[in-house]
Amino acid sequence: MESNNRQPVPVDSPVAEPKPPTKASKSKTKRVLLVLFIVVMLLGSACGVYRWQHKKVSELNIKVGMLQGQIMQLSKEVSKQTTATTSATDASSATSQKYLVISPLGIKLPLSSTIEDLTYTYDGDAKENFDPSVNGGGGASLHFSAKSISSFCPGYQNILGTYRVYSTKQTNPGPSDIQVGTLEAQVNGYYIYYHHVQDGCAPESEQSQIGMLIDPLLKSVQAAKVAS
Repeated sequence: MESNNRQPVPVDSPVAEPKPPTKASKSKTKRVLLVLFIVVMLLGSACGVYRWQHKKVSELNIKVGMLQGQIMQLSKEVSKQTTATTSATDASSATSQKYLVISPLGIKLPLSSTIEDLTYTYDGDAKENFDPSVNGGGGASLHFSAKSISSFCPGYQNILGTYRVYSTKQTNPGPSDIQVGTLEAQVNGYYIYYHHVQDGCAPESEQSQIGMLIDPLLKSVQAAKVAS
């Protein structure tokens, strides 16, 4: 008898064949690729814009630097021109400055346009000290006038105030009659003291003209220099 113990013959299972891509999957792939392309393009554009802006900023910075350099150069030129103009003006002023030379004292007074016709007389001895018992207080005296007021107060020497001159510094400065006056200049070994005009010798119509000369004269004495 034949044995019934036969092994079953294996039967191969059917293999599933790959499905062809559907329209939906193709469309999805295209969209992904399109998005990637757009992203790449945007990144490229952004880089291009950044490089363009960076170049423009660099160019502007260079132009600003050039302008700043030009401004500094112009400022230097203006400063040089101003200095040259000031020097020329000072030189012109120094050349045109007029002086009244007071020969007995070896000094000179700068004259402004207000007192350009100033005149003087000098008397006394500068070696004397102030003495209130002496008429005029002792010492030497400078008497000033001007051609424009020469006809005012005939015979009155101190129409513009009294200027006393000493060879030593006095110990009693002040404006009263028993004082030497206020020290206005120390020049060439002399001390010049001023006593203001104490009584008006001219009528009111002339006093204003006299008054206009007093302050410029005082400033001129204060600026006295040694005569060269």
